[in-house]
Amino acid sequence: MPKNRWLLASALAVFACGVSRAEEDRWEFGPQSGVFIPLHKRTFQHDIPNNVVVGILQGETIADEVGEGFIMPSLAGASRISGTMRPTTDVGGRLYYHLRPDLQVGLEGGFALRRSAFIDSRGIFDLQKDRGLHMSYQDTAVHVTPMVKLGRWWHFLRPNVALGPGLYFFRETIQGIFIDTDDAFQSLHTLYQRTHTFTGFAAAAGVDVKLGKRGALGLSCQYDKVFGAHGSLDFLLPKGDLSVYFGGDSSWF
Repeated sequence: MPKNRWLLASALAVFACGVSRAEEDRWEFGPQSGVFIPLHKRTFQHDIPNNVVVGILQGETIADEVGEGFIMPSLAGASRISGTMRPTTDVGGRLYYHLRPDLQVGLEGGFALRRSAFIDSRGIFDLQKDRGLHMSYQDTAVHVTPMVKLGRWWHFLRPNVALGPGLYFFRETIQGIFIDTDDAFQSLHTLYQRTHTFTGFAAAAGVDVKLGKRGALGLSCQYDKVFGAHGSLDFLLPKGDLSVYFGGDSSWF
């Protein structure tokens, strides 16, 4: 019987501590924005069959276009098309839960806005002045990273470091167009379109500055290592965020 009472008292003590801890637990939430900076050239490359030219001509015969001055490339084999992602604006958000004053766990995510890539290799889609084959190469990225963050407030500053796994989605769209001065309207022909999914990890360091009792402004720089595409997808993400704290006792801040 004494043993059972001891177990019951222990369970009640654990429950009471849990309730007390829950009353002090804090959440932080807010938007963030930065610059998505790729670290490597030739982010992606693909071999695209040359015979797609027939579809790009959109019903016009090759003989007619050649007669009008188009220099017809060889349709045998394939063209290796490669592009490098350019730096672009990244927008997203963050949500953290405070396990204790110096330890937070949460989720961060962002969307790198779509932008035209720098084309490293065009294959047969090389520019031919007023009449010829042209191409458009655009890409974007979405990243989601569960993070563990260490950092404690010192007066109005909180230096912090964070680390966590990442899930990354890259969307590519490669389109071709035939520029013909005799035609008033030209439309793009999709040559390749796909969403790639990769895993990786993120590491970040930064500092938060108090904005009153319930808010903070943060500045940080994050490095993302992406496992895939020959290691060419790694990127830096310098960013700023605005956080609002809610739930529980504000004495931590």
